[in-house]
Amino acid sequence: MVRNVVVTGAASGIGKVTVKAFLTLGDRVFMTDWKEDNLKASFDELSKSAESGMLFMKAANVASAEDVAGIEKLVAENGGCDVLVNCAAVFRVGLLHEAPMDDYDFQFDINVRGIFNTSKALIPHMLQKKKGAVVNVSSVSGIGGDYNMSLYCATKGAVIALSRAMAMDYSAKGVRVNIVSPSAVKTPMFLTGCTEAVLESFRKNMPDRRLCEPEWCANVIVYLASDQAEHLCGVNIPVDGGLTAWNGQPNQEK
Repeated sequence: MVRNVVVTGAASGIGKVTVKAFLTLGDRVFMTDWKEDNLKASFDELSKSAESGMLFMKAANVASAEDVAGIEKLVAENGGCDVLVNCAAVFRVGLLHEAPMDDYDFQFDINVRGIFNTSKALIPHMLQKKKGAVVNVSSVSGIGGDYNMSLYCATKGAVIALSRAMAMDYSAKGVRVNIVSPSAVKTPMFLTGCTEAVLESFRKNMPDRRLCEPEWCANVIVYLASDQAEHLCGVNIPVDGGLTAWNGQPNQEK
């Protein structure tokens, strides 16, 4: 059965690769991002491998309920939403006492309000079908603290708590809600501005000594959205090379 899949933050990174993964499975995908030029470029690239009528795009800021209503209308006209993947996210670094209010609003509006808006608009489609899956992309930054990123960590912690509570409300209604929490992923959001020294520091601290490829996150997202994961509800899967399994103590090398 062809599913209708909505992916936010789809112009690049995990979102873009996730769109490709669902297309490969034969699903119909609706990709959205607030950066219209980037979205159009990704749409044109991916549409070459998509069958006619299997890929749609609509530029939208998920922080805007009005923009999200436009996505909902497009999806409703094509059979409704079966799977929602919330990849859209932003971050800004800085110490809390030095952060302007805009840093708070910007990150919470996209990272948390965005999931509220898309879920509010599209979960009713799934409830009507009595089946559906929501996968929210959080971060290991929502599990533990990061230096110089207190607001970002707060938003990602909120995503985890929100997702778990949603799972309680909707699981018995046939709609599963789960979470993927990556660490350092080779995406433009992470790589932009990173020096080689920072990248090497991340590699050294990863138990498997590797940075995550976006495809590895997409694989988990696709699994959580599939019937193979039908009894998984409110699960948070860290895609982090074992980082969150580490208790922080150094290797004693005895």
